[in-house]
Amino acid sequence: MVGCWHFFAQDFDLGRARHKIQRFGDHQIFRHPWIDGSALLVKRKVFLEYAPCREEEYLSGFWTRLALDGYVNGFYYPLILQDHLDDPLHPRCMIRDAHGFAEHRAITQGLKAKRYDDPEGRLRWRREIVRNLLDDPYDPRYYAPWRARWRRLVRRLAPGRS
Repeated sequence: MVGCWHFFAQDFDLGRARHKIQRFGDHQIFRHPWIDGSALLVKRKVFLEYAPCREEEYLSGFWTRLALDGYVNGFYYPLILQDHLDDPLHPRCMIRDAHGFAEHRAITQGLKAKRYDDPEGRLRWRREIVRNLLDDPYDPRYYAPWRARWRRLVRRLAPGRS
């Protein structure tokens, strides 16, 4: 599954991301098991085999499952920018206050998953996603549920964290 970059150009740092860019024939992919966003390509046979997304998983889990089975996921490189209106930094984003959060809760993945519930939490989550995309490995085993829970626990218990 190959997608467009749904953040801003200035969010991308080639120095930090270089370890995840791989060449496949004439094409390069900035690899990551889950890409989120909405502008993406997937082989029809793969979609028919794996879709729909399981009820208990979010799209990132769906994409990670594809990657765990050996498929290459990531962003086309050089990046193709996508105008992503759910980005809290986008000037046309409609989710900026309590009314916007309530109105979009049923259709926005991060709100449905209760990853944040206010604008500040949403910006923190966005920063964490960009950091993860640039710095963390593309190996899907890194994102397996038990490993992810372990990393969150270790981060939470780290000195200086509250």
